[in-house]
Amino acid sequence: MGDEVLNAIEQQILDLTEDLNNYSPESEEYKSRIEEIQTLSNVANNGRKIAADYDNKSTELDRNLKVKEAEIELKKNELEFKKQEHEEKMINDDKARKSNMRCELVKGGVQVFGVTVPLWFYAWFLKQGYNFEKTGIVSSNTFRNFLRCIRPKK
Repeated sequence: MGDEVLNAIEQQILDLTEDLNNYSPESEEYKSRIEEIQTLSNVANNGRKIAADYDNKSTELDRNLKVKEAEIELKKNELEFKKQEHEEKMINDDKARKSNMRCELVKGGVQVFGVTVPLWFYAWFLKQGYNFEKTGIVSSNTFRNFLRCIRPKK
């Protein structure tokens, strides 16, 4: 009920109460007016109770809505934080992957050099040995014995 209706009912109750002075307490009209006043008072009280319950429920619903909104905001912030963590992790993983790839390339280069450089040196040394044999500075037996010292072994 609206405030206007409640005010009208209260005004009617006041009018009926003032009108009671015109009747004697033993008369039927007095008793009927008392019953009307009780009925109107019950209606007004029920209207106030309904309005109060509605206000309480609406404030409770508002509180519940605010709690839900706060929970949603909290979950949204959690998801945003997790998304940032995931992006940072992906960036760090990508950096680590690139760093590991560079390390593997360097290791591979060192292994290739570890195999090819001694072979190049061995080939160069053999070439020099044959040149020395041509000129007669070193004999083939001396060169062979010297080769045993520098030849790569497993």
